[in-house]
This record gives sequence, structure tokens and C-alpha cells, in this order.
Amino acid sequence: SDLYEVAHARGDKDPTAMSNQELIKAWDMDGADMMWWFRFLYDRRDDFYLLLSCSQGTRYANFPHDWVELLTKATSAYLAEAQRRGLCRNDVEPAELHILLSAFWTTIYEPFIHHFTWEQIEAHCRIVCGLFNWHGAL
Repeated sequence: SDLYEVAHARGDKDPTAMSNQELIKAWDMDGADMMWWFRFLYDRRDDFYLLLSCSQGTRYANFPHDWVELLTKATSAYLAEAQRRGLCRNDVEPAELHILLSAFWTTIYEPFIHHFTWEQIEAHCRIVCGLFNWHGAL
């Protein structure tokens, strides 16, 4: 699906080739970037809703967990490189990162499960950007 294409396009960068500033910026809760994700998903809201709410008994039944697992692998490479360079804490394990990303993506899934309007999603996006402080956590 195009969701996985976007994840690979955004997450398959080699973190060892990134500058310190680029690695640090990867954890920014940028409103424009978050709004891009919400718009991307909103444009596919019917399919995304079905994937999240109506996939029991199909190969997509574990999508929310599988999606976070995929992103945890990609994000772990960024985190490991930042840790290697001394840019962040060294005590954040992959399991902890998975839990944090699960919480983060739940805030993205829920507006679609509850059929938010675009105006509600815009307001929600601002709240999510204020809620998640990746720099503080990591």
C-alpha cells in the first residue's frame, strides 16, 4: 500500500550519513509534518478506518501493532546513531521505544476510528504536537 511506501521513503535514510542537526530534527514534533501525515491519512480515511476497525479475521488484523513494529525498527536506527554520538539518552531500549511509538500512533489512529471531521483533526494535530516531546523523552 502507499502507506508502506511512504514509511519506507521517509524511514529508509541512512542515519550514519545524517548530520547531528538532521538527527536531532528527526525528533521534532513539527506541526506541518504532522499535518501532512493527517492529510495523507484523511485522504484515505475510509480505507484507513476499515483497516483499523474492521480487519478482524484478516491478515490485517494486527495492523496497528505491525505498523508500530515496522516504525520501531526504522526509528531504532536513528536512535542508535544519536546514542552513539552522545546526542541523547542511552537507556532507551527498543521495547521502550516501541511503547512510546504505540502511544504516539494511537493518537493518530483514534480520530479516524471516531470519524473526526477535517476541522477536528486539525485541532487534534495541534494537541498531539504539544503532547509529545520526543526531545524531552529521549
